[in-house]
Amino acid sequence: MIFTIIRFIYDKVYIYRLSDIMINGIEDEIYKYVNQKLDEIEEEFNIKILYAVESGSRGWGFANDESDYDIRFIYIRPLSDYLSIVHKRDVIDINDLGRRDYKYDLDFSGWDITKTLQLHRKSNPSLREYIVHNMVYRGDTSFLEGLPEFDLVTLKQAYGGMTYSNWNKYVKGDKMTKSVTKRYCYCIRQILAWILIDEYNDPYAPINIDELFAIFENKEDSPLAPQLLEDMHSLVDYYRGNCSTNHLSERAIMNLSTWVATYLDIMRTKQGKSQELPNIEIYNQRFKEILVQTVSYGIKSDIIDRCHLCEYGNHYPSSQWCDKGWWHDYDGGAYGTNIFCEDFEEEEYYRCGKKGFVI
Repeated sequence: MIFTIIRFIYDKVYIYRLSDIMINGIEDEIYKYVNQKLDEIEEEFNIKILYAVESGSRGWGFANDESDYDIRFIYIRPLSDYLSIVHKRDVIDINDLGRRDYKYDLDFSGWDITKTLQLHRKSNPSLREYIVHNMVYRGDTSFLEGLPEFDLVTLKQAYGGMTYSNWNKYVKGDKMTKSVTKRYCYCIRQILAWILIDEYNDPYAPINIDELFAIFENKEDSPLAPQLLEDMHSLVDYYRGNCSTNHLSERAIMNLSTWVATYLDIMRTKQGKSQELPNIEIYNQRFKEILVQTVSYGIKSDIIDRCHLCEYGNHYPSSQWCDKGWWHDYDGGAYGTNIFCEDFEEEEYYRCGKKGFVI
């Protein structure tokens, strides 16, 4: 966003154009306002937001003046919520937040850590895009590091399916309205990501369309002809200008239509077979490791409060998490078991007298 300041001094006009300060590719004012609202969501729902990122048109790089802000976040709830037989929703969205009077046009939606891990195991393309994105409002995805790589065939199938749906439902044979042009941008971005995944085995293909263009423009063996890339730039610029500036030629539309149709055929014939899902225990273990951190996140939990009162629940800061699921206090010599331990032995470890939890 560019601000224009006009000053009148002694009958002379001075015009200043000031660019916003950007944080992670986000305007400073928006960045601060969104984080304020994320703080409010944390307080209202008693959660800890581990990661928040911009998605939608702004994240994909072809926003226009009418585009809203699509904020997607990953959160964790109090430990006690995961120990209840009553299932809790694993998303926070418009159904929970309702319609709110924000200063800007904001859309919030979040996934619980359990849903996030389940989607990671299934190589979900939306989660992949959140991970590789650089328009980050807070946190990082270090809690997902070391997990199995996303399955390339599953990603290809997903991007192929999204492209097919966008093309056949919204674009094919229709006039170049603003809505159709937007879907055209979707198709181009999805196909470019598919090519990087298929031909270059790159599960971390960027989601921003300008970054995708740059990759193919700089590749010596690029499968995209210079004229095709130029037409793609023209289409995206046309949409960024609310389809009211520049001119999109019939030749460019025909060239892009032929290219999309060609790749839809290629996508259908090169899908391959997805790998078996990774061992669920890998994700169960990571979930346990993340849950341990709920104490340090400062989320309110009645279980943790009760454990503060037990005889063996007060551990020193030197407590460590060992490979068998015990909390070890090296300074005080006290040991305690937690809910995940499967090898508890009375004669060897002290047990919390109230709930069997330690912090």
